[in-house]
Amino acid sequence: MDSEKKHIKVICCYAHEDQSFLNELKEHLSPLQQEGHITFWADIDIVAGTDREQALHTSLDTAQIILLLVSHHFIASDYCYHEEMKHALKRYQCGEAIVIPIIVSPVYWQVTPLRILQALPEHAEAITSSKWNHPNDAYYNVVMGLREILNARKSGSLPTLLTTPQATPISFKPHLPPHFFVQGKKSPLLLRWAYVLLILLIILAVGITTATSLHTHNQDTLLTQYEVNINDLISKHDLPHSQVDAPVRSQARNVVNDALKQLDDAHKSSFVHFLAGTQLINGEPDVQPIIVFNGVNLENVDFSGLELRIVYFWGADLRGTDFRQAISLQGVDLQNANLQNAHITIEQLKAAWNLQDTILPDETHCPRYTNLLFPDGNLLDQVKQRCLSHYHPPS
Repeated sequence: MDSEKKHIKVICCYAHEDQSFLNELKEHLSPLQQEGHITFWADIDIVAGTDREQALHTSLDTAQIILLLVSHHFIASDYCYHEEMKHALKRYQCGEAIVIPIIVSPVYWQVTPLRILQALPEHAEAITSSKWNHPNDAYYNVVMGLREILNARKSGSLPTLLTTPQATPISFKPHLPPHFFVQGKKSPLLLRWAYVLLILLIILAVGITTATSLHTHNQDTLLTQYEVNINDLISKHDLPHSQVDAPVRSQARNVVNDALKQLDDAHKSSFVHFLAGTQLINGEPDVQPIIVFNGVNLENVDFSGLELRIVYFWGADLRGTDFRQAISLQGVDLQNANLQNAHITIEQLKAAWNLQDTILPDETHCPRYTNLLFPDGNLLDQVKQRCLSHYHPPS
């Protein structure tokens, strides 16, 4: 009975297209299982006649370590992404389980909520990568990584079943020389004050490092929560990422506006790219977009690689924003937006739908035109021509 208590329950979630990788991983983990360090479970262990859904949820709720075999199949699977991954991340955030992504094949997983987790094999090098001499080398690396976690937990250096990483308080107790507070030739006054200053500088540096680490952790946690909220919203209405409907619009906007107020520049950029992956930013012709960036602060956000279509930036603060690597700005509404110090090309501005009262990077103000029907192409071209005639974007 005592030996059973020492077993760590490990569950593995995967896309069925990747079952061959599951089978290989299970064999490579067999030494840990044979020696009684872990028990390993996957849905292939569900016996006939068992409620499959209930068995999977029960195992996810009781596992102490959750392995996710990440591949393009896993990311593309609604069940793997929205059910299993979401369930695992919630237990991780509650400090109830360790979650380890295992990168099976190359896939852009860094924009998913998994990016805050440490992946295996080392350096997140996919098992199928040619950088491994043989796939067995990659599996061995995974087993050693898991073994380190088990050893750390056994020694007590790992918190009880992995809470979200917290900033560890640092206690700094300098050793003072015995003559420090005594006047004399061995410790002149100037030397004593220099020593005090050095101690204060070290304490200050430690405090800044700790505060920075804590801020980054808090931002990572916030970002993950907002992404989970958006995924929950889509799942609640039983919508794939490529579709949205009216009930989602106002709720999604509230989540987005709140996120952009709370996140710093780097995490704002990550969140905007996440939204683009869910196709919530862009509307289609004659269809209102889901996310409207009205009046929000998008200062210094990087839109590289995004195709922005039918997006509303009314009154948005876009100072310092980089649009140059965005695929398109066709149909983007920039009315009253502030683009000072932003990086945007003349071709992108010409493709925009509305530049009324827009502040351009060189502080040129697009004039206000009232009672204009902007869908009238000729009239719109005249407005843009007058607005951009003297505008020369920075090189």
